[in-house]
Amino acid sequence: MKKAIDQIKRVSVYGNECNLEAEPSREDVLDAVQSGKLETRNFQLDQNELAWEWRQRHPEGCVSLARQYHAQRIAFFWVKDWPEEYPIEICAHDVLEDGGHRLLAVKYMGEEETVDCVIVACNKCGRV
Repeated sequence: MKKAIDQIKRVSVYGNECNLEAEPSREDVLDAVQSGKLETRNFQLDQNELAWEWRQRHPEGCVSLARQYHAQRIAFFWVKDWPEEYPIEICAHDVLEDGGHRLLAVKYMGEEETVDCVIVACNKCGRV
């Protein structure tokens, strides 16, 4: 189903203290695209490794490393796209359940106002 990008709510942003202010700007992502720095590691699958890397520079560098990772991960999807078996998932309340980097790639590209999504069970209420 198509959903307006601006209607999708992003409730939780990433997962540890290094990420509290790690939301990259469009300019951060453009820099990563133009420099070819595309992050292949999956945030959910590799978050322990990523958190360990970021904490090695904590507290001074941890947020900047997390921001850099997220910018480069979004850049990866901007350049490479993603296979259909990894859709952007939202719940019945239009809350993003999975696909934050993919959603931001589409949003920051600015070419589309809608994105293909699938409806999944809501982590909050269980409703589909």
